[in-house]
Amino acid sequence: ARPRGGAAPLGRANACRGPRRTAAAATALLWCVGVVGFCTVLAGSLGASLERDVARSFTGRFVVDAGAGGTGGFDTRFVREADALPQTGAVAALGTGTARVGGEVATVSVADPSALRRVLDLDVVQGTLADPRTFAVSEGVAEENGWRAGTPVPVTFADGRSRTLTVGAVYTATGLTGDLLLPRAVWDAHGGRPLARTAFVDVAPGVPPADARRALAALAGRYGAPDVRTRDEFVAARTARQRAFLPVVYGMAGLAVVVALLGIANTLSLAVHERTRELGLLRAVGATRAQVRSIVRWESMVVALLGTGGGLMAGVFLGWGIGTALGAPFAPRAVPLAVIALVGAVTGTLAAVGPARRAARAAVPAAAAAE
Repeated sequence: ARPRGGAAPLGRANACRGPRRTAAAATALLWCVGVVGFCTVLAGSLGASLERDVARSFTGRFVVDAGAGGTGGFDTRFVREADALPQTGAVAALGTGTARVGGEVATVSVADPSALRRVLDLDVVQGTLADPRTFAVSEGVAEENGWRAGTPVPVTFADGRSRTLTVGAVYTATGLTGDLLLPRAVWDAHGGRPLARTAFVDVAPGVPPADARRALAALAGRYGAPDVRTRDEFVAARTARQRAFLPVVYGMAGLAVVVALLGIANTLSLAVHERTRELGLLRAVGATRAQVRSIVRWESMVVALLGTGGGLMAGVFLGWGIGTALGAPFAPRAVPLAVIALVGAVTGTLAAVGPARRAARAAVPAAAAAE
């Protein structure tokens, strides 16, 4: 009889004997791992993009954040009162709204550009943000529409009125402000809600950051208690929202793994039934029950690793491609991907339990005589 180590080559050879069957058994696991890998890579890339944007743009210490969902926020009076605190330096608010810009409905950011430039570096490449009534656009939008500093752009507001705004600045850092920045004075004049979603705050020279945070938190309590966060806490909170869908994806993937496990087990059971005589002959020439079980387990492992490896490569590639298209850096999260690979390998082992036991229990004379 061959030594126990010979089970691996036999298992691989058995998997290669029926490539269509092996591929069909691995397909369900491939899809499952591919979707989970894609979501994991994309979430990691988007989180890294936010970290990069905040590190590059935000020069202050604290962020007062009303949250990412819905259309609410806090009154802009909070910003004026926060700016008057002795513990704070520069303070600027950022709100969001919807307007028709250049004939297209778009989500816009609303702020006082002259105040915003004191706490955010938007990397202005044309014009300036010194005027509080400046209308600014991103470089991408400017190139797409043929705009530049000095270009008149028609804007229609929620109150139905339209006016022409002149592009006063073109910037490249869009991570926190988006592609369109309307001046707060113009927005409020057209019935826009005087609300801010985020306020960026710097600390006055010589003031301990803890004192400034306590003062901001006390003031925020009068305006709906938005969260006062450090830069790192702000990034962590936003990336946590981006990853909120992952538990749902992992739960659905768990169900898909069970289906894939059943598919692999059924394929192995059919293969064991078809090779009853072959397995009986192996037993007859001296193969032990443990060796027969190991052969079936290795065959199952080959199927599982084929599905897992193919799914991981497809998921990582798609995550990289879509993340790059969105302007996010490629930042795969190694630990979740390693766990996904481990789950795939364990799936192969579990799927082989039943078929391997049936193959090892077969009576040698009956199995050898089977046609």
